[in-house]
Amino acid sequence: MGSAAHKPGYLFERLCEPSVLENAWARVLVHFSHDQRPPEVAALEERRAQRIAQLADDLRREVYAPEPAALVSIPKPSKPGERRTISVLRAEDRLVLTALEFLLDPLLSRDFFPRSFAYRKGLGAGAALRQVRTDLARGCSCAASVDIDNFFDSISRPRLLDAVRSHVWEKQILRLLEIYLEMGAHRGVAWVESTRGIAQGSPLSPLLANYYLLPLDRELSRWTGAFPPSGWIRYADNLLLTAPERNELEEGIQRATAAITTLELRWNSAPAGIRALEEGFVFLGYRFEGGNRERIDDAKLAEMERTLAERLPLPAADPGRCLEELSHTLGGWRRYYSRPETVDQIRGIDQDVTRRLGEWVAHVRQSPGGPPRKLWEDWLGRMERLLSEPENDAGRQAWIREVLDPKQPEAPTVAKPAEVAAPDLPAKPPPTPRQVVAKRKREYAARQREVSDFLVTEPGTFLGVRGDHLQARRDRERVAEVPLAQIRHITLLVHEGAISCDLMVRAAEHGIAIELLGYDGKPAARIGAPESPSFETSLAQSRLSGTVAGLALAQTFVAGKIRNQSNVLRYFLKYRARAKGAFSAAAAPAVEQMARLERDAASRRYDKDADARLERDRLFAVEGQAAQLYWDAIHTLLDGHAAFAGRVRRGARDTVNELLNYGYGILSARLLGVLSRAGLNPNISFLHTPQPGKPALLYDFLEEFRAPVVDRTVFARLGKGLKFERSADGMLSLETRRTLAKAVIQRLNATTSYEGRKLPILAVMDGQAARLVDHVTGKRPYRSFVMPW
Repeated sequence: MGSAAHKPGYLFERLCEPSVLENAWARVLVHFSHDQRPPEVAALEERRAQRIAQLADDLRREVYAPEPAALVSIPKPSKPGERRTISVLRAEDRLVLTALEFLLDPLLSRDFFPRSFAYRKGLGAGAALRQVRTDLARGCSCAASVDIDNFFDSISRPRLLDAVRSHVWEKQILRLLEIYLEMGAHRGVAWVESTRGIAQGSPLSPLLANYYLLPLDRELSRWTGAFPPSGWIRYADNLLLTAPERNELEEGIQRATAAITTLELRWNSAPAGIRALEEGFVFLGYRFEGGNRERIDDAKLAEMERTLAERLPLPAADPGRCLEELSHTLGGWRRYYSRPETVDQIRGIDQDVTRRLGEWVAHVRQSPGGPPRKLWEDWLGRMERLLSEPENDAGRQAWIREVLDPKQPEAPTVAKPAEVAAPDLPAKPPPTPRQVVAKRKREYAARQREVSDFLVTEPGTFLGVRGDHLQARRDRERVAEVPLAQIRHITLLVHEGAISCDLMVRAAEHGIAIELLGYDGKPAARIGAPESPSFETSLAQSRLSGTVAGLALAQTFVAGKIRNQSNVLRYFLKYRARAKGAFSAAAAPAVEQMARLERDAASRRYDKDADARLERDRLFAVEGQAAQLYWDAIHTLLDGHAAFAGRVRRGARDTVNELLNYGYGILSARLLGVLSRAGLNPNISFLHTPQPGKPALLYDFLEEFRAPVVDRTVFARLGKGLKFERSADGMLSLETRRTLAKAVIQRLNATTSYEGRKLPILAVMDGQAARLVDHVTGKRPYRSFVMPW
């Protein structure tokens, strides 16, 4: 037997005990419901005793080595477009790290300050918010909040290990910690090396993160000791400082900045401006305002909307799992945000959830072979809701019916005056201040859309610059003046106007495109800053174009076009007047057949020896079949509104096709600018055959936007009885072109759901162009934009 000096220490002995590992495994299993355990977790549980005994022996013999974590990128809910990388651990490694956390927590956390709230038993976000209220009640009238940039990934591992050594001196434990910290990660089969940071997703990382920030907490504690009743609250990398006076708060910010600089960290941005309580400040999703009043912050409400969209994806391969995840999310929101001050906000979110659920369920139930109604009722019956008050069985059943069978507005029944006296109806209450402000905001948003797309439709208009404003004159009279900073696009429908050279230069400086449209809607001229495609992107496009690998993009363009055409038909089927009759008889089966064609286009797989040209022609054949179904249904939709025999692309002489072609011309002009700004080469395509002097990529990119932008606009206007006329030369009249151009531009500025956000369609186009660049450069696959209906 070796001497006592060579025996493992107390912590290491405990770590190697099967009973400690059993307890750690039980804590791991808490995170997974029995029927949702990952295969690796389920496999370990099936042979738990044997696997834990082996693991204990490996640890004792110091032959245990963790696997590199798998890196997974997930969206940041509060930061659209940004993603966060988390580490997914092997089941055995999660077990060991959970056991390590259990053993190290009493040692490392004993010096933690009570104002550090994250990842600590008995504290948490709720306790942090209560502390905010306490500090404000003590007379702290100024506040500043800030967070640490990329905190977990920026931690210095050597500094962290040196700090841990002051509390832990057992070499076996320190060795395990160093292995864990220095172990790389992997994406697929590629090893990912890193020299800084600790893994997000590890059960040990929260403890180590709090421990790493102890010097910051100590410095802030000294500051509050020198300037009572100042206060600080830290929740992981989020920090709030409060003080009675501005100069005291500035002192606290300086000390905190010096502390994190020593720790080799930095703020995510400059510390937020010092705010008086009357101005309000935001911390942990709540906005604190005068009178110590808390409300859910607007940015957090917007994040909730994006989360709802993510939890209810379309298509939904596993609706039950989607509802389970949504239920978990709603329960967390209720526990965190439900309080007397937020009742109206919670009710609003709950109503939005019910509406979104109804739309989503209706869409999913349209798919053939979907879950039966009884199963939907069972899923919805188990869901958590946001409302905090108890819900009886009758209330739950009423809510389920509201989701599964949304009420359709019914035509009012008019009583005969001679037979039934009209009841005395209570006076309609005036709108609340919130409603008044919301309405005004909508009005101003509409005005902003009008000026951002400056449209010139009158002959004899002169455009020039006055200071930082665009100025329009006609007959020497000023007819409009708009700040250049508010304009994104200038479109002229007529040739009898003029533009000053100064405006051309200033517009180019501001990134404003100027387009002169011909009589067919296509851009006759375009004025803007010099643009050229990115060399790297063009090279990547060339490598894909005409190859089997490039067929993935061709498939996506075709499938996206079919889906959007189908959704236009669904959109017009929503209205009662069209729900029956010839249009319904044509559109309903067309939608089903188009869905099969879309799946056919999207599901094709090609081996490396496939004939790319032949396969592309086959995709065109699928697209043509779907187009025939679509235009046949549109023929019945327009019957009685306008003469339309079918789609004619060139040389059209009927009004409907001329309107469509004119609208496509406007759309093409916008999309060409979008592709150019993204650095894409418009001449290198994937679906349409490249031709000299033809922007074939534009024709590819147009496919998914034609139906939701132009078709829907034209058909809706025709359905409302608007008259479109021709001029003496047989072309569309100026008034017709003016009306259509305004309608299409209005549609381009309309908002829609895109990646969990509400964005104008123009912004969606920019997002899709960025996605296309990412695809050709190998960063992420392209996904079609599908317009909700």
